[in-house]
Amino acid sequence: MSANENIALILEYHYRYSIKKATIYTDKLLEKCGYKEITDKRPFRLNKIEKFISQIIRAYVSPKEKIAVIKPFSMLEKAEDLSTLIKIADILDEKDIQIIDTTIHKYYKENKCLTIK
Repeated sequence: MSANENIALILEYHYRYSIKKATIYTDKLLEKCGYKEITDKRPFRLNKIEKFISQIIRAYVSPKEKIAVIKPFSMLEKAEDLSTLIKIADILDEKDIQIIDTTIHKYYKENKCLTIK
């Protein structure tokens, strides 16, 4: 199953979108986020940030009102990847995306993150 198909599956199941409508919507979301190139990639072909972004978009299309990203550095390789996540959260601003971490990382000095001790 490609990244597009994986995300589209949520739209088909929860919102009764047709396969075509779900695929078109997912393509537009991936393009809006700057990740159109992962549309046809299968999970084993995605790098860590691509996999992470596809998971965020999948959560975004779910019926949930909020998305909580907990301990992003356990899933991301480097601090620059977190800036990509924040950029994606700004693009997908229709939902409340919260980043929660249990460690204080130097990246958070200039950027907002809820840190739980």
